Amino acid sequence: ESIPVYSMQFLLYWLRWCYHSIRKNRWLSVRLVSL
Repeated sequence: ESIPVYSMQFLLYWLRWCYHSIRKNRWLSVRLVSL
């Protein structure tokens, strides 16, 4: 069963958003690590 293309694109978009958000918010990444 192959993964649909749109779900792959959505996953990439979500990962990119998380990456930029964490880079933008250093304190957030620190809090995530401390949890």
